[in-house]
Amino acid sequence: MINIIGYSMKLTSKISLILVLSLCISKTHARLIDYETTRMKSTAGTGIATPLVDEASFLNPSTLAYFNMSALYLQKTNIDSTPENANTIESDSLGVVLSDTKGSMKGNISYIKQSDNNEERKQFAASMATMAGKNSAFGVTYKRINEIIDGDKKQYNVSSFGVSHFVNREFSMGVVVNDPFQVKPHETRAIVGLQYMFKDYISLMIDGGADYNKELSTSSLVRAAAQFKVYNDFFIRFGASEDKGRKEKATGAGLTWVQPRLVVNFAIKNTTLNEDEELNQESEKIKETSFSLSYRF
Repeated sequence: MINIIGYSMKLTSKISLILVLSLCISKTHARLIDYETTRMKSTAGTGIATPLVDEASFLNPSTLAYFNMSALYLQKTNIDSTPENANTIESDSLGVVLSDTKGSMKGNISYIKQSDNNEERKQFAASMATMAGKNSAFGVTYKRINEIIDGDKKQYNVSSFGVSHFVNREFSMGVVVNDPFQVKPHETRAIVGLQYMFKDYISLMIDGGADYNKELSTSSLVRAAAQFKVYNDFFIRFGASEDKGRKEKATGAGLTWVQPRLVVNFAIKNTTLNEDEELNQESEKIKETSFSLSYRF
């Protein structure tokens, strides 16, 4: 009888240990990376100073002010995530952006949906921009982010502010402050971007920033990219980035075909995430293949 009781206690202890370890493992996951348009993936996220319509909500809302058009943007991205010592997990993301920049006050709205293993994010965003001088513009983006992480639902209302300025036709600059009210963890940062265009055929872009509440050495962000015009309607892009604050490195490449009303984008981006307890992320390699259509009217 004593032997049976002793065996039962040992068995119960082993089962409890397995359950505890299982819970710990289930709480370890890779952070859901920021949503990017297909063009942004091709430049590894670079483009704070680049005048763009579809990307304005995700890069710099002020650049909407330089356009006079309406646009509908649709995007699908396939994602292969490979955590360290684990099998590849397939997921996807969807994005829709509707822009109207024909009035004095320019704006767009967007909806995205992302999923990766045990995480899901839905985001609604609205951006507005206006000219702040002959060659300068100001803009703001408001995002409502709903996330499900390990079954826990969270909601954030995040704001971003941006300014941009054309020094001349070839050289532009921009500044963005993301989440200055510190609503969402690890979201607050200031980023400065520069773009130089050489004879309409080559564009060089660089972004740099950091979380101004933390040490620069541990939260700095550097991104760089180049765009080359091929013939009259094709563009090829390459980019690379390193984000010390989010412990990630990325490279991207892509191709764009531009028609009077239709813009077709294709891009591949590879991202490496390093394990970090504060970010609650494990080591992981991510490959994204993205395709998008933008119709101008």
